Formats: sequence, structure tokens, C-alpha cells
Amino acid sequence: MPEKVIQTKQCKQCQSSFDITDEDMRFYDKISPTFGAKKYQIPTPTLCPDCRFQRRASFRQERKLYKRKCDFTGKEMVSLYHPESPYTVYEFATRRGDQWDPLSYGQTFDFTKPFFEQYDELLHKVPRINLNSHASNENSPYVNYLVQSKNVYLCFGGGYNEDVMYGNYSFRMKDAAEASYTFDSEVCYEIRDCDHCHTVFFAADSYNCSDCFFIENCRNCHHCILCSGLVNKDYYWENKPLSKEEFLVKEKALKADRGKYIDEYQKKFKELSVAIPKKNLNIYQSENCVGDHIYDSKDCKQSFLVKDAEHCAYCDDTIFNVKDVYDRLAFGVGAQLCYEWMTASMNIYHCAFCFVIREDSRDLYYCADMSGCRNCFGCTGLRNKEFCILNKQYTQAEYEKEVWRVIGRMIEDGEWGEFFPGSISPFGYNETVAPWHFPLTKEAALRLGFKRSDYEAPFPQVDKILQPSELPDIKDVTNDILQQAIECEVSHKPFRVIKQELDFYRKHNLPLPRRHPDQRHLDRMGRRNPRKIWQRNCAKCWISLATSYSPQRPEIVYCEACYNKEVYW
Repeated sequence: MPEKVIQTKQCKQCQSSFDITDEDMRFYDKISPTFGAKKYQIPTPTLCPDCRFQRRASFRQERKLYKRKCDFTGKEMVSLYHPESPYTVYEFATRRGDQWDPLSYGQTFDFTKPFFEQYDELLHKVPRINLNSHASNENSPYVNYLVQSKNVYLCFGGGYNEDVMYGNYSFRMKDAAEASYTFDSEVCYEIRDCDHCHTVFFAADSYNCSDCFFIENCRNCHHCILCSGLVNKDYYWENKPLSKEEFLVKEKALKADRGKYIDEYQKKFKELSVAIPKKNLNIYQSENCVGDHIYDSKDCKQSFLVKDAEHCAYCDDTIFNVKDVYDRLAFGVGAQLCYEWMTASMNIYHCAFCFVIREDSRDLYYCADMSGCRNCFGCTGLRNKEFCILNKQYTQAEYEKEVWRVIGRMIEDGEWGEFFPGSISPFGYNETVAPWHFPLTKEAALRLGFKRSDYEAPFPQVDKILQPSELPDIKDVTNDILQQAIECEVSHKPFRVIKQELDFYRKHNLPLPRRHPDQRHLDRMGRRNPRKIWQRNCAKCWISLATSYSPQRPEIVYCEACYNKEVYW
């Protein structure tokens, strides 16, 4: 049964209109908390889904890593917070240890001041953790939002990876580099939105493929090169079949020097990609879902990269046993009944307006960086605590009485039902993931109430900085490159190559990169469809369809029925 629009609202930030449906209203009622005998109804949003996402994204700092000293031990560490940041920062072991007491920073709520102002003061006082990574990681100091991984370098988001470099949002990867939004794959390079792939280079939106080079939208394909939209195919070149013998001769030449062909194949592949029909949305084994990159899910709307989820809306990068969740950004496992939050780990229940909530937490509101906590409001840095407000301990009766007074003040100030404003994010807008989707000038970001960081980390001393045109063929590269730097051909920022990386390029006959790791990441993000849904007509049967390809783009877009006939029949 289709949802019924109850109300159309105007976003207070961008002034666009957005709908509130009967299903939305049921969720807002379900997520609204009860303290004592009184229920506090969460109001409908004042921002449209895009502006809500932008606000949450301004709290997720993934990729900017700095060297600074721990404010407790004085030990040098890698941190999300640069040395000039106004926050107190502890290294992981100290921050999660018992050498300090987060309750010692507790403060009584001041009813003469807004809640967000007081919470910002608390964030500046309570020590913050240097990285959002897990102690289970081994030999992986330069990572963030990563768990159970080994020998991983500059990877952000995901887990259970080994010998992986330059990735984000990837799980169970091995011997790979430049992989984004990818699962259960091995020996891969420059891939995104792929699953169960092996020995695949330059690929997108592909499943269960092996020994492939430049492919997209392929499923169950092996030994395919420069191919798009194929299913159950072997030995294809530019979407045309070859004999096994003919293919293997051409493949052997390619493997001997992949770098020789990359620029030429990138151009060919771009032309091929536009010519081959695309499915309107990447939704597989899912029921009643609208969005893109949705897998094994049910009843999800306006969501992007969702896996194993049910009844979710306005969610991004949300995976693994997630149910009844609205407005969520970033991975987590076993989350249920949560609203307006950024990043959580495992088994989170009935939480709203939070960021970075860790395992086994429930009934948290307006909290950050919490582990194993219950029934807390406006707290940060607590572990295994209950009935706290602004890090101050209360009895259950005191807690329930004080919370309704705090919410009353928040209602007066228009804060209740709103996620934290970008002005109290611990990071500059330009440090976070927000510009990936909503690029803003410094002036525009400040005008919208976000912060800006102008800190530039000093670059390490190197013997020489090479121009991209000076890079030798990988067969001629010596270990001297490890003491040198390369100037990015786009941003002109210098970057270094590490030994693990050089070994990977040599093993697979891949050229040295000519672009900074951040630029390579932005390039992959740019090749990904935006998190937006348009209406356009199927290029074959002309029915109206929802798609992540805007009507202005040149791709040929089919509805699911026409696409399946094209690739399976």
C-alpha cells in the first residue's frame, strides 16, 4: 500500500519542499522517548533529507590524519584532530582506559542557556579519542573507522581486511588497493561497489567476477575486458565474444604491462559505458525499496548503499541487520529503532540525535562517543554508565525528572528534534565527508553555520619531488622512490609511495599513481552516481521510472524489466 502524504514542508535551509508521509509519522511516534510516565513527541523535521544528511556528514571526519601528542601521556600519535585543534585528545589506550573519569567533567544543566551551547562546552572539556578505530587492528596505524584488520594503510570505514591500501567502506578484502564500497574481494585494484570479485582491476558495480579489466555492471563474468552489462559471460572483449585461445593471447600481452594500456582503455571504456544500457537503479534481492546500491533489504526508501536492512529511510552506508532506522550515516551492525545519527558500531537500540555510538548502547539522546551506555542525555565519552545528563550522574527518578525539564527548555529554543548544528562539530566542514556530496566555498560554509579548518600539516622531508611526467615505467622504478615524493597532477599536493604499495604495483605491473590519494578517492566518488533520485522514461518501453541517472545525462537507462530482457535473454 503506497504511503500517504500528510504534510508538505519547506526546508528552513535550502527552501526546497519535502513531504512527510503517514509512515514517517508512525516512525517519529515510535522513536519518541518516554521518561517516567510522560512521552516526548519528536516533531517532524525542519530540514529536507539532503540538508539533514549534509548536517550529519559535517560530523564525520574520516580521511584527514595528523601527527600530534597525546594530551595525557605526551606520546606522539596519529589523530583526527590537528595540533592546533581546541579539543583535548587522548590516544586510544588511555582514552578507553581507567586512568581518567569522564564523570569528573559532569555539569549541572543551566536553564538560562541553550542546550546546544552547554553541550559544545562539554565537548571541549571531555578528552576525545584520537582515532575511531578498534584495538583489534594489527599493524594499521593510519586508518579510521576500521575494525579487525591487518596490514592496512589509509583505509577509512569497514573491517576484516588484510593487506589493503587506500580504501573506504570495504569489508573482508584482501590484497587490494583503491577499493570503495566493496565486499568479499581479493587481488583487486581501483574498484567500487563490487562484491565477491577476484583479480579484478578497474571495475564498478560488479558481482562474482574474476580475471577482469575495466568492467562495470557485470555479474558472474570471468576473463572479460572492456565490458559492461554482461551476465554469465567468459572471454569477452569490448562486449564481444572471443575464442578462449584468442582472448588469452591478448590478455597475456595486457598483463605484461597494464600501465601501457590504462589511458587508452579508460577512454574506450568511457565510450562503451555510455553506449551500453544501464539499469535504472542498483537494487538486488530487495523488496519495495527506492534508492541506489540496495541489497538484501526490504521497505527502504531514499537510501543509498544499504545492505541487510528493513524499514529504513533517508539512510546512507547502512548495513548488516538494521531495522527501523531513519536518517542514518555510516556503517553499523544490529541497529534498531534509531533516528538522526552518525556512525555506530554494534547492537544499538532506540537512540536519536547521536554521533559515534559504540557497542551495546540504548536509549541515548543527544550523545557522542559512548560505549555500553543506557538512559543518558547530552553526554560524551562515557562507558557503561546509566542515568546521566551532561556527564553528571543521577538516580533514575532524578534523571527522569531532570530530562523533562531539559527537553522543555530545548522546545522553547527550537532545539528538540534537531540534530546537533554544524557549528559544534569538532571538525572543519572541509575536513569531513560533507564536501564529497555538498561542496561549498569557505564563505558559503561559514554562512551556513559550519566551521572551517585552515590547518595544513607539514609535509615530510624528501630527497626529491617528481613531476608526473618524470615517473618511470614500473619495471624501471627503484626503491629510491620511497625517499621521494610525487606532485599530484590535479591538486599539485605532494604524496609519497610506501613499500607495501610499491610491491603491489610491481607484482601486478601497474604504473605509479600520478594523483594524490585524496584526489584518487574523489575521482572514484565522482564516477559514482549522486545520492539523488530523478524521474525519467525508460529508453525502451518509455514507462516512467525512478533512477540515479539524471535526465540530462547521456546514458541509456532501462527499467528493470527491459534491462533484464537485454542482459539475460
